[in-house]
Amino acid sequence: PNAAVFSVAFYLFIPYSVLESRTFRPDLLMVMLLMISAFTILRYHEQPSTRRLLVAAVTASLAILVKPGICLFPVFGAFVSLAVYRDGVRRSLINPHFLLFAALSVLPTGLYYLYGTFLAGFLRGQASQKVVPQLVLETSFWEGWLITVSDVLGYAALFGALFGILLLRKGLPRALMIGLWSGYFLFGLTFTSHIATHDYYSLQLIPIVALSLGSLVDLVMNDLKQTVNNIGQLGWRGYGRVIVLTLSISVLVLSAIENSQTSAYSSSWMRAQQERAASHVATFREIGEVVDHSRRTLVLFGGSQKGGRNYGFALMYYGRLSGETWPFPTHIGERAITTEELFPRRSRKHSPEYFIISKGWWNREETKDLRAF
Repeated sequence: PNAAVFSVAFYLFIPYSVLESRTFRPDLLMVMLLMISAFTILRYHEQPSTRRLLVAAVTASLAILVKPGICLFPVFGAFVSLAVYRDGVRRSLINPHFLLFAALSVLPTGLYYLYGTFLAGFLRGQASQKVVPQLVLETSFWEGWLITVSDVLGYAALFGALFGILLLRKGLPRALMIGLWSGYFLFGLTFTSHIATHDYYSLQLIPIVALSLGSLVDLVMNDLKQTVNNIGQLGWRGYGRVIVLTLSISVLVLSAIENSQTSAYSSSWMRAQQERAASHVATFREIGEVVDHSRRTLVLFGGSQKGGRNYGFALMYYGRLSGETWPFPTHIGERAITTEELFPRRSRKHSPEYFIISKGWWNREETKDLRAF
């Protein structure tokens, strides 16, 4: 019970979970489905049956599909680790149940990728942007990965969770957690570009760490109870227990302090962003009224040649208008698609009524061709 209560509390109330739960991203649903998938996979391995296998495969397929491919590694890590613990490596890999689980769980995502890559085309180039294998040879990759994890969890919780794995009961509990941890690590080695730069790519690590910390908290609570009950009868073993207890409590306290500091920083940052966003929203709504909430617009708003936040979609959302975003113009000297070439592509479905351009872009040298057009 101690472990269960702590793990659920950590999962729900760690500051990053609270902040992330306010975003418009599929990652939140993905993490929930990952936990449901891990639960159904565990239930299948506790008592294998075709019905339980199908339930596990369906939930796994949903977890993998919601944000395509991201949960593939921890899901398969959990299934394979539990299968190897139960049947050994060779029997697991040739087991028809494993082959059926693998096929069913990746089928929806596979069909989605085929459609998005070869038919609709909106997924072309997505993998090459995120999968850059040579980054694993660079120190900056490992530093960036550690920093993003610390932003999500804090170092104390991370290292406490790694210690907690050793305290898990042998058998299914330890096999499950080894599978989830291994899956996350392989995921990071695959999506090298984003794992070291996008903190929310480690969101799936929160429930894994929460479960791993449960065993540490259980040890602390049990030892604390024994120490308090036998305070007058401590031998050398007892003093050793007190030392371990003190270190464990220190890890938990440091984790709480670290997370409170992260929360304070994030809250102040969000307040500043909200004040800035308020003026943007007022502008977006005014623009929406000026163009009579048109459904036929082209938008070039925010950002820069080097990247930055593209406010085109925010303008459409708050201005209650729709259309197409215009790509950021490139530096002079680079081979860029001319406006005459690009305009027909952006207006293929319908002829635009309005072209909404922010003043920052309108006055730049890079939009000279666009202004002339």
